[in-house]
Amino acid sequence: MLIGRYPEDSEKAGLEPSNLLRHVGILGNSGSGKTVMAKIILEECALAGIPSIILDVQGDLARMALPTENDPLADSKRQSDWRKVSEVRVWTPVEASGLPICLSPFKIPADNLSDDESVSAWDRMAAGITEILGYDASKNPGKNVKAFLYRLLVQLADRNSLPSDFGKLAEAIRNEDPGDYDDIIKPSLIKALERDAKALDIGVQTKLYTKGSPLSIPMMLEPRLNSRTPVNILYLNTLSDENMKMAFIQQFCRELYDWMIQNPSNAEDPQLMVFLDEAGPYIPPDPKMPASKSIIRQLLKQGRKYGIGFMLASQSPGDLDYRTVGQTNTTFLGRFTAPQDIKKVGMILGGMQAEKSIAGRLAKLDPGQFLMVSSGSE
Repeated sequence: MLIGRYPEDSEKAGLEPSNLLRHVGILGNSGSGKTVMAKIILEECALAGIPSIILDVQGDLARMALPTENDPLADSKRQSDWRKVSEVRVWTPVEASGLPICLSPFKIPADNLSDDESVSAWDRMAAGITEILGYDASKNPGKNVKAFLYRLLVQLADRNSLPSDFGKLAEAIRNEDPGDYDDIIKPSLIKALERDAKALDIGVQTKLYTKGSPLSIPMMLEPRLNSRTPVNILYLNTLSDENMKMAFIQQFCRELYDWMIQNPSNAEDPQLMVFLDEAGPYIPPDPKMPASKSIIRQLLKQGRKYGIGFMLASQSPGDLDYRTVGQTNTTFLGRFTAPQDIKKVGMILGGMQAEKSIAGRLAKLDPGQFLMVSSGSE
């Protein structure tokens, strides 16, 4: 995969597709070129026949769907190849400006999971719905809400009456006897949950769960145009509320994880590349634990053996959990000048078992220049 040129001699710089399975980080200040760096890797993935799903939080990656420009500095043959082999799709939650897509928080886990996998899948469902309802599942009272929802959802599924939307969830909560749950949650909180669920069944919030095709990994990976490689852009700029973005990313990661454990791959190259731009709010430093953080950690930890490559980018290394980002085996470091940013990058390098002093070189980089660092080596 061609990713650029070395500044010393203009020789081509490459990256093996197999390296993507050990995940990629891209860090750099605004204007350093990190979005372009990410696009280059994603374009090379398409040329290599590797499909991708892009979580475009700021709306910068949707430009990949535009026709290529006649740039005299570009490789015209590779541009032509890109046009021939890629199929770029822009998915838009709550709007029909692209391909409308919605979440399915109540999607029942597959019935062919092991007992441990099934418990984990129900736990992820309960955690996701807890966060959507506005509670932090990592601390009280969110822990109580999650425990209540876990028990309720499993019981409803046993009765073949699992709700399909938040209006039906509110109804199901109202029909339960609070005394059956007094060991884990107060009746007053159950009543509040009913109101919270009902509120999600009206207004713009309900579009996130009803407007468009339900989020589906197989749907995104299916080639449609002459077997071209799918490049899926989830354009989250249609979500004005940060809580809605958090809910979408957590639910996407849950869907991806459930699909992943049922579709392992033994190939040396990824069967799928996933990119999360501006990852800070979704994997913040401890003790912050949004629902997205634990599931992203799981994806990074287990993705390699299932053929899933993950790429994370951020312009603010101080907003990232360095242990999570430290799981990336290859990191592209762009220009940083602030001492606190350089110190944080050093911590991330330490998590990769790479030399921390590399961070001291970042202030001298020009826009579009990156140091490519692999775990344990320079």
